[in-house]
Amino acid sequence: MSESATTPAGLQPERTALAWQRTALALLGLGLASPRLTWGSWGAWSLLPALVVVVGSVAILARSHRRYRTASHLLKGRPAGLRLDGRLPLLTAVLALIVAVMALVLL
Repeated sequence: MSESATTPAGLQPERTALAWQRTALALLGLGLASPRLTWGSWGAWSLLPALVVVVGSVAILARSHRRYRTASHLLKGRPAGLRLDGRLPLLTAVLALIVAVMALVLL
């Protein structure tokens, strides 16, 4: 039996929101740790990509919460003021790319 057949309809947005939160927190941790790892080779310049990743992670947290509320309202048949679009995955991909480039440069 598939998982979706045994899961109540209201739990999918909650699981998705939790996945976005885990992703944002992982990126936040990497953003906070990256200056310590890159300071020796980049100096003060290591703060710039770290700041972008930290601010972007906070934006992902806020946006994922809004996305969860929108999906919950849509499931209940109520109008939602926010469209579900691709900005959240795009922001996450850009931040992951920044972290990956920083890791590659350090190698």
